[in-house]
Amino acid sequence: MLTLTDWAKLITDEKGRLQTLGAVEALSDARGWPLLKIMPFRPVGGQANVTNRATSSTRAATRAMNEDFEESSPGVQQYTFVMRAAGGDLKIDINMILGDTTGVLRAGLLTQKLRDIGARLFRMWFKGDRDHSSGAQWHGANEFCADNSLQTPAGENGGTITSDLLDDAIEKVPGANLILCNRTLARQINNLEIGVQKQVVLNQGGLSPDMFVQTYKGIPILPVGKAPNDTTGALEDILPFNETQGSCNTCSRVTVCRIGMDGIFGIHNRMLEIAEPRRAGAFEYNDMNWFMAGFATDYPDSIWQIVGVKAA
Repeated sequence: MLTLTDWAKLITDEKGRLQTLGAVEALSDARGWPLLKIMPFRPVGGQANVTNRATSSTRAATRAMNEDFEESSPGVQQYTFVMRAAGGDLKIDINMILGDTTGVLRAGLLTQKLRDIGARLFRMWFKGDRDHSSGAQWHGANEFCADNSLQTPAGENGGTITSDLLDDAIEKVPGANLILCNRTLARQINNLEIGVQKQVVLNQGGLSPDMFVQTYKGIPILPVGKAPNDTTGALEDILPFNETQGSCNTCSRVTVCRIGMDGIFGIHNRMLEIAEPRRAGAFEYNDMNWFMAGFATDYPDSIWQIVGVKAA
């Protein structure tokens, strides 16, 4: 399995050079690809990826002296991770790129397009396709955790985040290597003090929220930002902080997960590709296509959520 960063490094031909410029620049943008650029992807057939998992152990693991191992009859549960096409056309008026022999303008526009793709996929990683009427074109982390009871309520009508809640979630995900939450909850975790560390990674002359990497007991915390609305294009919080009471699920949540081949990974029928520019009339078209699902796993213990978190 390769990550998107690995893929970008493999493009060496002249035709793909400008595509790589746009792709690598976009992948380095924390607003668009903070999670997906580190996630490995497994190639699979088109449409949906279906896996069957045993719901109980397939065989007794130990036995006493002179006893046989006991056979078991495990149940089987089917999981489907539906893929969806991401990308589309980048349409450029030919007069905008007249004389652009270096490809700088094209690369810049490709970068912006890829940023938008990454931000939308990041939102869908959690929620699925929220703007689609069926809601079934993408199975996100929230749906997966709810379907498989991989959630701990913070309280009956919502509750504040505590070290005990966070420790319990981490224990439920062996090898956890990432904590995902909105910026409000990242600040609340920071206020726990115990086990929280902040490492300066960038200093350009002044303090800024992005110059720190925040961790909880050695596990990086990734504050989730915004993504464009598919209809209006306006930036909206991917994980808004919701104080609605009455149901723990309507408040905010913290997601603990294990990213990697033995945890959460992505699937696709082939890697993100950018076609050679084509011209039609007064426009140049740069076609992008990626048929994939950013959330797939063979390990139900690779993710856990604390749901119903509210302000102190």
